[in-house]
Amino acid sequence: MAQAENEARQLVTDSQQRLRDEVARLEGMRSQLATDVENMARHLEAERNRLRTMLSEVLKWVEENVQPAESLMALRPRGNGQAARQEPNRARSRTPGAGGEQAEVDEASGETVAQVLDLRSPNAAGAPSEPHT
Repeated sequence: MAQAENEARQLVTDSQQRLRDEVARLEGMRSQLATDVENMARHLEAERNRLRTMLSEVLKWVEENVQPAESLMALRPRGNGQAARQEPNRARSRTPGAGGEQAEVDEASGETVAQVLDLRSPNAAGAPSEPHT
């Protein structure tokens, strides 16, 4: 009987030690995961800030270098090869373009702003270069 009690106590002691070891291992993993999450959050915030900066630079470039649609329409060549002045009463409407986007259409000629200057072409003159990182 005494031998069985000793074996039982030894099993309990061993089980408790294994549980303490497992808890310590899991706490270490939890600490490492918390550190990883914190590092990822800092990296994410840095990337957000970098993207904000890059988007601001692109928007500034667009504002400085891309003409509004009205000025593009005024520069459209006429049949006689001369640039025409924009007529104030010319009818325009917005209609779905080829890619589903809205396009401004001059109802007199049927041309769109995209036909005057295709800004979607990656090789268009004056297209922004890759931003510096």
